[in-house]
Amino acid sequence: MGGALRVRVEARSDLTAQLRVQIISLDEVSFPLSRSFAMMLIEDESAPGHAGYRAWSRVACDSDESFDSCAHVVSIRLLEARGLPREHGSPPAGLTRDDVDASADPGILGEALYEIVVDAPGMHDHFEVGAVWGTTAYDEAGNGPLYCGGAEDPKEWRRSSP
Repeated sequence: MGGALRVRVEARSDLTAQLRVQIISLDEVSFPLSRSFAMMLIEDESAPGHAGYRAWSRVACDSDESFDSCAHVVSIRLLEARGLPREHGSPPAGLTRDDVDASADPGILGEALYEIVVDAPGMHDHFEVGAVWGTTAYDEAGNGPLYCGGAEDPKEWRRSSP
């Protein structure tokens, strides 16, 4: 499984998806809370069911030439988060790289349960509970808040207007 993150679909409804994201690279030390990150997870070509998302997206764009799926992300929230803060390139405090390599805990470097809410029906239909994939998703736009494990770090992003 390639990528810096491992994703597992925990739950899904028409407008809400819960995705468990585990950091699997020592270089990742945050959980982005941005629309661009959420859309990279939703549109990920490595995700099982991606062909279903592409088909949904084509229909949405055919019916509205100005359709922008990113604009339909309503909120991104961390329901759970653990394993951070951690220094870039370093294992969690008190552990060595060998400890990390030997661990049976796939979220040892950091793990979060994301809730991503959208307002476009069908946008999450390609997600099947239990599906797992590796991803290189990141905050592509570089403008979203980041959760790095600090007590004051944000755990939610909400769209300000429809």
